[in-house]
Amino acid sequence: MTTTIAPPAYHRTLGDIRSLRHSGLFSNAHEAMLALVLFDAGEPVKMSEAAKTISISRAAMTSMVDRFELLEIAKRVGGEKDRRCTYLALTESGVTKVYNALETGWED
Repeated sequence: MTTTIAPPAYHRTLGDIRSLRHSGLFSNAHEAMLALVLFDAGEPVKMSEAAKTISISRAAMTSMVDRFELLEIAKRVGGEKDRRCTYLALTESGVTKVYNALETGWED
């Protein structure tokens, strides 16, 4: 029997999302969830897969990534094997910002 383990982002708590949301970095919960997906992955994630993971359209993902790039939180990365694929990764600055927001936490 095979056991399926959910990706690390699914093990996050509502408190983690609230911490990011109230850090002032992210304007909505979907942005906070995307940041957690990227933070937990530790490597570039296919934009289409990230969109599915946080239940948003590809168009909404594109808009969100544009904002992340302006804030220097994340960057688009071309696929090495398949140049048709676009990946998304946190920048060093993005990793630091997400880590600090999670460390600070959020209290009701």
